[in-house]
Amino acid sequence: MGWMTLGSQQPPRTDYEQFLRRDDAVKAGGVAQVEDVEYPICSKDIQNVDLPIIPAETVKLRDGKKGSRLWIVIDEIVYDCSDFTRVHPGGDNVIQSFGGQNCSWQFWRIHSRKHLVESGTALRVGKTKGIANRFKEPKKYIGLRTLDNDEW
Repeated sequence: MGWMTLGSQQPPRTDYEQFLRRDDAVKAGGVAQVEDVEYPICSKDIQNVDLPIIPAETVKLRDGKKGSRLWIVIDEIVYDCSDFTRVHPGGDNVIQSFGGQNCSWQFWRIHSRKHLVESGTALRVGKTKGIANRFKEPKKYIGLRTLDNDEW
């Protein structure tokens, strides 16, 4: 049915906020999740422009299948969502369907910058170029005109 599957919505999970605070739990003696050895999750203090560059071929291999980590790309930033899928309020199917791929426009149709800052900053592993979204973005309409039409 396209990029979203009907019926895949799941009720919000109560451990979502706990997941967002997992860095504090790890510092307090909790158990850290297993990360990609070659490309570990970056510190929240690192700016996006300073993230390591990851080849597109490497990103595509991290599709969450056959024991690999689950990476997605939003606006050329690579996020390791392997552990986040368990607590994603929208369920794990949507994220898993974009493993190793670009899902920028789909992400922005549902989420705000606040969501990306709250959840995504702690999941960044690097940046990449050359991974196109496999779905063409449909035009946005207001009334009978598209939003990208400059002929008002």
